[in-house]
Amino acid sequence: MTGVGALREVREMRDRSARAAAALRVPPSRLPEAVAQLVESRERLDKERAALQRSGADSAASSLLANAEVLGATKVVAANVGEADLKQLQALADRVRDGIGTGVVILGGSRDGKAALFVAVTKDVLPKVSADSVIKAVQGVFGAKGGGRPESASAGGGSPAQLGDAVTAARTVVRERLDGRG
Repeated sequence: MTGVGALREVREMRDRSARAAAALRVPPSRLPEAVAQLVESRERLDKERAALQRSGADSAASSLLANAEVLGATKVVAANVGEADLKQLQALADRVRDGIGTGVVILGGSRDGKAALFVAVTKDVLPKVSADSVIKAVQGVFGAKGGGRPESASAGGGSPAQLGDAVTAARTVVRERLDGRG
């Protein structure tokens, strides 16, 4: 690029730098340092947010464990946790399962008008209850589709209005299977 085209490109680059500097409220000569500080600040805030989320998840897991239903030697945690997507449900269910000893975790949540259900089972309960069979038995209750493995399974895309019914149905399925009726 030469001549007029090169001059135009240089002016455009200078204008972009000036706009970026103005947005960051620094002189153009300090733009690289300001961007570096902004990146560092973003990384620090991301780490703080992740720590807060872990702390909140630990607190939620403790609360869920405290309210577990005890059926013989097996604990059953079943709850609609409210605003949560499938990834958050899985992370919370894993925390609860790690603290439950022997048991089944059934968690429901919804986000953006779509409901999800996640089931996690400890290995010692697998002969009687598998997560994928629980999901298959209740996914129609809230109009979801899903599947998974014996230890963990999920269904998503269902109606948030029917999620409470799905959690209750899943708890019933688990009780029946633990009692040898399912």
